Amino acid sequence: MAIDLDINTRLDEAQFLTNFDYSIDEWGAMTASQFGGYYDIWALRDKVVNYDCWHRATNIIIRFITLNRGVDTYISVHQKLIPPDHPLIPVDSAFGGTAIYQIKYIHGCSYSGYQSHQICEHVPFNLCVTRNKGQIFINPKFQVN
Repeated sequence: MAIDLDINTRLDEAQFLTNFDYSIDEWGAMTASQFGGYYDIWALRDKVVNYDCWHRATNIIIRFITLNRGVDTYISVHQKLIPPDHPLIPVDSAFGGTAIYQIKYIHGCSYSGYQSHQICEHVPFNLCVTRNKGQIFINPKFQVN
């Protein structure tokens, strides 16, 4: 389990246990959602967000556009409220402040926050989990704050 202890002030046992409402044969990792809008876009990778949002948002400044516009374009637009009754959301990478990993899918995986520039450390780890055939989900019932 990976957890961001400096922000998770409302961890709830019942919500945590919702991760086990699903057969462990169906998932390699369960990641958290939030009580407000989903905030962790930097760690998110799916069919829509298949890029490093902060890399894009800061690179747009080079084109004489403000950072606020870059954040709106590449980050805020994806920070949506996920209702707790929404089905599991399959992703290639996510974190959301807390993630539970099955040990059999993390072989050879490591956290690294740098390639040619600073990157979200969860992305290479999660992409390794998916290469190891572990499916990653955002669990809307597993909300943290």
